[in-house]
Amino acid sequence: MAIITVIVVVFLLLIPNDNVFLAFNASNLKKFDEGWKMSDGGDIAPNDLSDIARENGSSSGVTIVNTLPADLDRNDSLNFRSRNVDYKIYIDGELIKEFDPYIPRIAGKSYGSAFHHITLPEDAAGKEIRIETVFLYEDGHCYLDMIFLGDGGDYYHWLITSRLPSFLLSIIIIIFGLIMFIASFLVKEKSSERSMFYLGLLGIVVGFFTMSDTLFMQLMWGGTLFWHCIAYFGQMLLVYPGFCYVNSIMLRPEKMYDRIVFVITMLQTVVCFAATAFGIADYHSLLILVHIYQVVIVTAIVVFLVRDAITYKRLKTRNPNSLVYMAFVIFLVTAAIDMVSYDFSVGSQSADNNRIMRVGITIFILSLSVRSINTFLIKMKLANESAVLSKIAYSDPLTGIGNRAAFIRQEEAYEVDIKEGDIKGVLVGMFDLNGLKQVNDNLGHSAGDAFIQGAAEVIKSSFGPDCGWYRTGGDEFIVLMAGTMDETEEKYQNALKAMESAEEAFNATSGLGVPLYIAHGHAYAGTENGMSVVEAERIADSRMYEDKKRSKSARKS
Repeated sequence: MAIITVIVVVFLLLIPNDNVFLAFNASNLKKFDEGWKMSDGGDIAPNDLSDIARENGSSSGVTIVNTLPADLDRNDSLNFRSRNVDYKIYIDGELIKEFDPYIPRIAGKSYGSAFHHITLPEDAAGKEIRIETVFLYEDGHCYLDMIFLGDGGDYYHWLITSRLPSFLLSIIIIIFGLIMFIASFLVKEKSSERSMFYLGLLGIVVGFFTMSDTLFMQLMWGGTLFWHCIAYFGQMLLVYPGFCYVNSIMLRPEKMYDRIVFVITMLQTVVCFAATAFGIADYHSLLILVHIYQVVIVTAIVVFLVRDAITYKRLKTRNPNSLVYMAFVIFLVTAAIDMVSYDFSVGSQSADNNRIMRVGITIFILSLSVRSINTFLIKMKLANESAVLSKIAYSDPLTGIGNRAAFIRQEEAYEVDIKEGDIKGVLVGMFDLNGLKQVNDNLGHSAGDAFIQGAAEVIKSSFGPDCGWYRTGGDEFIVLMAGTMDETEEKYQNALKAMESAEEAFNATSGLGVPLYIAHGHAYAGTENGMSVVEAERIADSRMYEDKKRSKSARKS
């Protein structure tokens, strides 16, 4: 699957943007980004509006003028993108379009990017066109670009076609993120679960974040403000799953760091949201702080990776994270290029602020997905092998229930659980099989084995799956039942009644000629009586032998 995906990605990257076989004629679109002048007669490029305006001492807006071509077709429209700019358009002094959309305070000061298709008057050829702009921010991110004269349908077809490869890359990132996210709930191995969960979350967040900058969704379905906010919130949140993923694959993951980064990330998001909602600042103006926070987290990730690499080298153990280093470097370089381009660009703008990082994150997600899947498969293989060894080590080969080693392990675990308050206590039931020596002496050890197996099945069926059953000696069994003193006592007494019925059923069908009777005794250990499990085991054993003596006396009489 990974190979197929890589082939698809490479194919998408190689798709040319200009295709002579498109269903429309792109040559009908006429570029109209040259010949623009400011009101003082100076030349200006529409995509450099705010830079030129700042150089001239203005931060509120600028007026630009041009002359429409004399060969303008009567059906031609003015098509362009505006970014963080409101405007009014005049033809020979007559207002034909005003763009000043209402923006809820919670969304910030700007709508982000919007595409415009403006129908020109039929007699507009050769006339002056004047655009009065209002800048929504005082930086280099207020401009007009992708300006063409021509049919609006051709223009939008060109836009959609040129953005489709980038959009599909974002979709691939989201799909892989969803696959990893869903897979994290299906795996049982804890470390793989955490790494897949955070890798999936990272893919989903980054996928939607980069998708917003392709402008494809805005072109197809609108929702400019929604995708504008998605881009900002995506930037604020993406460092958290990225950090947690790297932490989860470390030799010694520290969950405390995950919680710290989560708190800081949420605090940063809430502060940006509140500052924007109350008009104190704006998402856009706060991005530099978000980027600084991202640099801090990325630095921490680098420290983690380097520290882990040194540890693996010192232990002379193969480092399983080599692919992570390569993928992280690629992602880091591409993200840094886009970040620097966005924060410090002067005199030039891009229609897609994440075009380079999108390729880097695609390689990053695919590489780490392959790494996570391979690691999971290796751990599954080791887990299966471990399960087989564990079954051999902790199962009684004759009855299939736990052996003495399994009992001791569970006994120690319950002692810890009681001390830490995870359970109230545990009832210990001791059982001894009467008549085994008689069966072995008279019928042979094969019959004795069947006698033991029958006793084990009687105990299992009587006490049910909520208990632990163990064969701790030749004819000795133990049952452990966690819970409060009252509830375990009630369950135990009900189980004894069921055990009597099961013994009668076994005796009626065994054909061994020796009746099955299982002597029993029990005691409770827990916070309600302050008794330890070991002490309860000793008392239960004593009570079991008392029951054994009573049963022998009853048979003699």
